[in-house]
Amino acid sequence: MFGIKASTILSVLTAMLVMFLAASAFVLSYDALRSLSADNGFDGWRSFLWPLTLDAVMIVSVLSVIRANVVRDKVWLPWCMVLGFTIASISYNIIHASPNLLARSIASLPPLVVFLSLEMLSGQIRESVKRADREFKKAQRDEPQQVQTVEKTGFPMAIDQAREQRTLGKQAAVNVMLNFFSDNPNASHSEAAKACDRSRSWVTNTLGDLEQEGLVRRDGQGVEVLS
Repeated sequence: MFGIKASTILSVLTAMLVMFLAASAFVLSYDALRSLSADNGFDGWRSFLWPLTLDAVMIVSVLSVIRANVVRDKVWLPWCMVLGFTIASISYNIIHASPNLLARSIASLPPLVVFLSLEMLSGQIRESVKRADREFKKAQRDEPQQVQTVEKTGFPMAIDQAREQRTLGKQAAVNVMLNFFSDNPNASHSEAAKACDRSRSWVTNTLGDLEQEGLVRRDGQGVEVLS
């Protein structure tokens, strides 16, 4: 119990420090980009908006990567945006700096710190998701053993009720998923998982079972419900 609490506290503290570093670096980078835009024709309020087209979009892209990892969606597009806007932000910060190696090295740090800080936060969230998946799979593996233990204690009625509830719950989720694919045949497995409140792997495995039974057909682009 102490180990779990210590791990949670460390995770929270790390996340807070990461957000502080990211916010500090964002302010420094924003100020440099605002000055650069003001010196190159973006006067007035436009000079305050222009930096957001770089650093703010980079942050949004990193958040998109985090979301994609959580819902197990494709991450290549947000990652391309993260790398592209990070490189652009570093380049403009260097251009704004004085023309010597030390000044340019210092100027390149804020956007790089923003990127690395948010990547650390993304890594923490990915590990949390993986840990939750492992715990869920372990609970699924332990469930048959728990049922056998209950059988030995002499509660057959409770066992039957529990099995019936699990069966009804699974069938209800299958029906929701089939109705969803009937209305949205080209939807992704992640979207179907949200619709039926199940995991993406559950949707994939269940579709495989239903396809063997001849209830659905997958053609590589979508899912066709046959009955």
